Amino acid sequence: MRSTGNAAVLVRSWPFLTAAVRAAHSSLPASTDVGRHVERIALVGDGLHDANQRHRQWPGPGAVDPELTPVIKVLKDISHQRGQIHTIDELNEAERHLAGVLWSAAHTVVECCRDHLADLRATLVDAPPSIELMQEDRLIRDALGRAEAAENMAVGLVVQRPVDYRADIRTLSQAVAEWDVQAHRALLTNRSTSCLALIARHESLVQSGFAIAVGSAARNGAVDPHTASRLDPVLSQLSDSWEGVAQRVRDLSWGAEAVPRATLEAAHGLKRAFSLVVFEGPADRKGEALSALNSHLASSVALAAAARELVSGGELTAPARAVNRVLLEGAESSAMRSPVSPVDLLRGVSIAIPPEARGHLQGSVDDVFRQSMEAMHRASGLDGSRLDSVTAHPELGKAMHPTDLAVPGTGREARPLSPPR
Repeated sequence: MRSTGNAAVLVRSWPFLTAAVRAAHSSLPASTDVGRHVERIALVGDGLHDANQRHRQWPGPGAVDPELTPVIKVLKDISHQRGQIHTIDELNEAERHLAGVLWSAAHTVVECCRDHLADLRATLVDAPPSIELMQEDRLIRDALGRAEAAENMAVGLVVQRPVDYRADIRTLSQAVAEWDVQAHRALLTNRSTSCLALIARHESLVQSGFAIAVGSAARNGAVDPHTASRLDPVLSQLSDSWEGVAQRVRDLSWGAEAVPRATLEAAHGLKRAFSLVVFEGPADRKGEALSALNSHLASSVALAAAARELVSGGELTAPARAVNRVLLEGAESSAMRSPVSPVDLLRGVSIAIPPEARGHLQGSVDDVFRQSMEAMHRASGLDGSRLDSVTAHPELGKAMHPTDLAVPGTGREARPLSPPR
């Protein structure tokens, strides 16, 4: 995909493109995207856009990449063209083009962020590190992690794999996808510690289940022992780190605002599906859950980035009394004066957690983000989903130009569409 090659401009522009792809995909009469990859990738873009709005230093304000503007325009036009697709072949081609756009855009952002990060490191070698440069380094790594997660998820759309129609595996796949979507939406809209505690606790559950599935697959010969041995420790660490976040947040969660109903329902469905397949299922079939869980590792990176942004941005809220108690319990001197207002304590309201109370929590979410990235990279050997070159899959090279995004015509064998879902 053509771009200006400016990392800051691309990071500002990419969320607009993912939103346009989501709108275009929603206009299709049906979809083969059972794992809801398009929605999950678009939510990654939404999270990055929110982060961009908070940080004026980098990527900073500015216009959309002029090379992406025509692509976004065509996608918006497609989203308003309904009734143009009449066959399964046309639907598959339209979805393939949209998947190619998502993959190529994410790949372009990844490459530009890596180049910019290398340039920044060279600057840090030649000059003493400053707070501004260190902050920029952190923001670039955050954008890079989100883009890599989207790139990994987009490969699942472009490279069609056999679908396991076993009912329990399909249920698990749908439950994981629904959880990813609802958890990400909750982190973008709900600032309470109660919500973050619920998400962290269930993310710990998913990662421990993933470790069980990898071990079972290795024993059955479905995964090579080397890949399993590399994944096992990082998955265990990631599960423990998410649980650590949940424990730290739990002290600040009592009396907080309610968690969104959709998030609670998704969490319930996730636990039920995991119990049937991973925790209570036959030992020789647990490895089959990898097909449902693999894309979640990429989503976990985006969730960790959103959680880290929520904490570091100072927007996480908790009951004033809980914040006051945590601050006084951690004080070296009982005479320490709490920064919590007596008025807030009497009114029993929720407040933004002050820096003094979120120091340990910040370190925990930083660990989760770093370990999520490592787990995603190590899991690339499970099914070859991480591509080093587009030569193995020529279809990735398509849909690189806005003219390639035209809705396909009807000059091929017509097969009726299945009823829209």
